[in-house]
Amino acid sequence: MRWRVAAAVTAGVFALSCAQHANSSSSKPFPHVAHVVVLGDSVGHGAGDETRRGISGNLGAVNLALNGARTYDVRRVIRARAARIAIASADAVILSIGGNDLFGDPLSRTESTIWPSVMMSRTIARIDRIVSDIRGLNPSARVYLIGLYNPYRDSSLRDFLDRQVALWDSRLVAHFAGQPNVDVVRIADLFAYVPRLSGIDHFHPDGEAYRLIAQRIAMTWR
Repeated sequence: MRWRVAAAVTAGVFALSCAQHANSSSSKPFPHVAHVVVLGDSVGHGAGDETRRGISGNLGAVNLALNGARTYDVRRVIRARAARIAIASADAVILSIGGNDLFGDPLSRTESTIWPSVMMSRTIARIDRIVSDIRGLNPSARVYLIGLYNPYRDSSLRDFLDRQVALWDSRLVAHFAGQPNVDVVRIADLFAYVPRLSGIDHFHPDGEAYRLIAQRIAMTWR
């Protein structure tokens, strides 16, 4: 795990220099924003994107996300010195996390099926601590929390999972409604009617979906 965190932070710092160079000569999706950091799981990392851009590539952002990450992985990333420096200078921090805490292994899936409210409450409490970590490093950065989506469109559990995703997003919105500079960006509708899943793994977003997610985040900037 330490190697994964170190590798992610090192790659992210390299991406920072590249993104800053690119942003100096091209238009930015965030007006007047110099520095955006992406934290979190495989969706944050850009897994499955055949264009290899992901959210970070579409926004010219530093990518510190890890495939398979859970909330405790994000807190480990944040403790790394290079990550702390990147976050401290960020105008916006994008956080995609929670799905693996709820459904990342058979035990989590079972618990989330039997006790969905308990599992959601626990996971949101952990996300709250991550946001507090970010706030401790950078009180003025805008934080974007990415909602969940249901990749199992042809499953017999489709309706159940759609309801769980909607419930999760609504609870995330309610929990952070009173916190300034925190936005929840819902993405479930991007997959509801159009098959925008990766042709590589048929689970993560495809390139177009990542582009639309990035566009939706950029549209909320103010």
